[in-house]
Amino acid sequence: MQYPSNIFSLKIFFMTSIFKSVVTALFTIVFSIASCLCTWWLSDILTIHYQARSWEKVPAKVQDYKRETRWSESGPDGVLMSAVKCRYSYTYKSRDYLGNRVEFGYAGSDSFSHERHRRQIRELEQRNITVYVNPNNPSESVFDRSLPAARVAFLMVFLIFPCCGLLGCYILWILKKIGFTWIERFSLQLLGVLHCSPAIYPIFFNPSSLGFWTWIIMLAFLGLFILSLISIYKRIIDPSIGELDFQKR
Repeated sequence: MQYPSNIFSLKIFFMTSIFKSVVTALFTIVFSIASCLCTWWLSDILTIHYQARSWEKVPAKVQDYKRETRWSESGPDGVLMSAVKCRYSYTYKSRDYLGNRVEFGYAGSDSFSHERHRRQIRELEQRNITVYVNPNNPSESVFDRSLPAARVAFLMVFLIFPCCGLLGCYILWILKKIGFTWIERFSLQLLGVLHCSPAIYPIFFNPSSLGFWTWIIMLAFLGLFILSLISIYKRIIDPSIGELDFQKR
C-alpha cells in the first residue's frame, strides 16, 4: 500500500480509512442484529407450531376483530401491508379466559399474507370459532394454528445475505482464530446446511400450509440442503477436496 507524501493528504487518507472502518462496522452490526432477530423469530414460529400440535380444540366466542391495512412507502408505488387483530373468549375446564393471539409469529403487518388474512376474517365473521388451547397453560391459546408459511419463506430468503454473508463469515472467522482451521474446508457447506434446514419442517410436518410459490422456495432450499450434505460427505471421504494451497505445499 502506498501512503500519501504530504501531511494534508495523509490526514485525509487516515480520516477516510477511519470513516470506512466505522461504516463497515456499523453495517456489520446492524445486519448481524437483524440476522439474530430474524433467526429467533423463525425458530420461535417453528418451535411453537410444533408444540401446538398437542393443543386442544376449544369453542370460542369472538368479542371483536378487525383487519388493519396501510400503505408502506417501499417501492415506487408503495406496498399494501395488512394484519388481523381479534379478541375472543373461551372456557376451559370450567374457567373463563380471554385470548387475542391470531397466529404464531410476530403480530405485525406484512405484504405477503393477504389471502391468509382474508380467510381469517371470513372465519371470524362467524363469531363462533374454534381456538387451540395449551393444556399446560390454559391462558395460552391461538386462533389460527396453521403454519404461516409465507413468513417462514420470507425470513429464509431475507437471511441469505446477513446470515450467510456477514454473521456466518464472522462466526467462521472466530472459529479459525481459536484453532479450528479445518472449518474452512466446510465453511460454505455448513452455512448451507444451517441456513436451509428450516425448509425441512414445513415440507414434512405441515405441507398443507404451502402454496405454489412457497413450495417452490422450500424445495429450492431443500435442494441446497441436500447438496450441502453431499458436499460435506465428499470432503470427509476425500480430504484433498477443498484443501487450501498452503496446506498442499
